[in-house]
Amino acid sequence: MDFLDPEITKRKNRHLYIGYFLFGILILLGTVILVYLAYGFGLGKNGAVYQNGLIYVGSTPNGSNIKVNSTDYGTTNTRITIQSGQYILSINKAGYRGWQRSIEVDGASVQHFDYPFLLPTKLSPANISTSASLTNLSIQSLDRRWLLLQQTGSLTTFSEYDLNTKPLVKPVNISIPNGILTTVTAGGDSLKLVQWSVDNKHVLLEHIMPTGNEYILFNIATPADSLNLNKSLNIPVGSQEISLSNQVYNQYYIYNPETKSLFRDSLSKVQLVNVLNGVESFKTYGDNMIIYASNQKVASGQVAIRLLDGKTNYNIRTFPSGSKYLIDMAQNNNNYFLIAGSTNDGRVYVYENPEQTLQQFPDQPLAPVDILRVPGVNYAKFSADTSKILAENGTLIETYDDFANKNYNYSLPSAIDAPQTNVAWMDGERLIFVSNKNVYFIDYDGTNIQKLVSNEPSIQPVFNQNYEYLYTIAPGLDSKTSTTNYNLQQTATRIKADL
Repeated sequence: MDFLDPEITKRKNRHLYIGYFLFGILILLGTVILVYLAYGFGLGKNGAVYQNGLIYVGSTPNGSNIKVNSTDYGTTNTRITIQSGQYILSINKAGYRGWQRSIEVDGASVQHFDYPFLLPTKLSPANISTSASLTNLSIQSLDRRWLLLQQTGSLTTFSEYDLNTKPLVKPVNISIPNGILTTVTAGGDSLKLVQWSVDNKHVLLEHIMPTGNEYILFNIATPADSLNLNKSLNIPVGSQEISLSNQVYNQYYIYNPETKSLFRDSLSKVQLVNVLNGVESFKTYGDNMIIYASNQKVASGQVAIRLLDGKTNYNIRTFPSGSKYLIDMAQNNNNYFLIAGSTNDGRVYVYENPEQTLQQFPDQPLAPVDILRVPGVNYAKFSADTSKILAENGTLIETYDDFANKNYNYSLPSAIDAPQTNVAWMDGERLIFVSNKNVYFIDYDGTNIQKLVSNEPSIQPVFNQNYEYLYTIAPGLDSKTSTTNYNLQQTATRIKADL
């Protein structure tokens, strides 16, 4: 009986242990292979090891054809696993202009290219309304639903368009009630947009007068409830500036540029409360955060950029005084980003979670996560989705992409038309501007510049909520009188089948 033979038993055990060992080697090898595959590694035809990356490709409109170099990869929206390297990504669809940019795929990385915006091959503006004179003021609500055009010959009456309607219905006339604005007998007064409230029903307007300015809260839903804020808050008409606190229509910051003092007030409890002194410029964020340039407790010839959160002050950095200070704050992916720049310094510094960092390391200088360098920079702005930052001086542009942690530096091909002084964010990915009386947009990285339609430079072109239609004002010729008129035009940014 073999099981009683010690030699046979030992031999069987050796075979069993060898089997366990080989099986363990196979499991280990399989695990290593799976791990390498999970991290995108592969083996080329020549035996060389390579690593894949993952890219997500989308577009507006959806269902566009994807090509990487000369290889077709189906239609958007999709994800593509591709070997690391440099490629040309192209997106095309029948009836539309193509989109293209060079991309660099890194091994084990995930990149998103879900923002391409394809324009129809042919854009066809349609006249919505015609006026003998150019409107002095065009304002659009934050949600892009309401478009208000100040009627020519009237300071207080607006044509209100609901851009959500298809087809676009005729406008409703709404007016700031009599007695709200101070009467200027000699004329020469005008209205200027300050801010929209987040409720998209209240808009803060500045009434510019020869004797000083006043502020009007215009309720577009119920115009009869509009207010003269200087009267409601007991603030003398003059040089004091009123802005919304946290973009809420009944809470305010009041800034006196002569005394450089900043106050808070509200309609619910009218009481002027001093917040800060020695303020050169400021920008508010949320309920209690203020980024401001201060001339107090700083060396001569310097200005300190500080962050006030409630009652706690944090020093961000200093700049030489006598400059224009570019400050702002936004939240993206649960992280706070603060930008601070100076025209004289020619740089905009980007900080991530500055308050948290200063609390953890109070004795160390705050280090930026990025620096945008634009000589004489005079404008800085977060994109609509706050994932990107723009720094600009005229045609000189630099953008920072937080998601990819990359900078892009380029120049616009032509100058921006006056009275515009800077480009604007069209959305989270594109910049829009008017040059040579034509509307252009360009991707944040300086690629895919597109010429759209003609537009008067003094009026900002706007889109509806889904970016399906563009609204512009363009000059036209009256065939009967041979005089110039001005047409509000609607241009579809999709072909008919995609609307």
